[in-house]
Amino acid sequence: MRRNRFIPGDYELQNPCQGKRDDHAHPPIHPKKWISFSKIKRKLGANAAKLYELICRHFVANFSSDAILKEFVIKARDNEGNKYVAKTTIIEKEGFLRIYRYERVKSIREKKALIGRIKIASKLPILRYEIIEEKPRIIPPITESELIKLMDKLGIGTDATFAEHIRKIIERGYVTRHGNKLIPTPYGIAIIKALEELVPEIVNPKIRAKIEAYFKAVEEGKMTRKEAVRDAIQKFTVIYNSFKTSIGSFIDRVVSGMKTMGLDFFRKLKRRKSR
Repeated sequence: MRRNRFIPGDYELQNPCQGKRDDHAHPPIHPKKWISFSKIKRKLGANAAKLYELICRHFVANFSSDAILKEFVIKARDNEGNKYVAKTTIIEKEGFLRIYRYERVKSIREKKALIGRIKIASKLPILRYEIIEEKPRIIPPITESELIKLMDKLGIGTDATFAEHIRKIIERGYVTRHGNKLIPTPYGIAIIKALEELVPEIVNPKIRAKIEAYFKAVEEGKMTRKEAVRDAIQKFTVIYNSFKTSIGSFIDRVVSGMKTMGLDFFRKLKRRKSR
């Protein structure tokens, strides 16, 4: 795959791809004319040049064909009943991947000889066993871009509101930002754990997605504003009443999380909000 250079003249473009969703915000950011990366870098810096390149590649990729990937899955079982699975991917057609190099696809360029030989019900000798003892897997903190992808997948927010949602959870002390990582605070963890145990419906991602669905239904004319509000109140009143009966226990658990963080954190948080 040629990743470092793209020559428009040797690539056939087509009609642009049409996305499935539209949040009716501003049109996508796109280039209006070509400017050399070296000129942008010289005037605005390296980061600006990288951003311009990303915008240009994203724009041109929308006029490109789909990539065609083929995944090979090999399933095997030994005489003792132990099961084994191996997977590999072959890029049959690069399509937009040739231009939009930010989508990483782990693949092999050509079929390995083994893939060509293996047939259904093939019998192969086991040449070597290797037992690896692994430590318990620690889930790393999520990055902001990973969170945005997850929110998009779950239907929480839109391109226009993702950043605002993340800003609010940071401002309220639920998470802190370290580099590009979002780290849950003891306060935030205490709130989530208390809600999960007392009223799990509140922290279910489908709740927020349902709110977004109401907005979309009104926007598309499928519901009136009055109908959406009435329907939402009926559903959320049930959840609120359930939470109300557990409010004392909820407060005790959250206070415990706040004590773990210490008052200094909240003083700093208050100062940041007052600026």
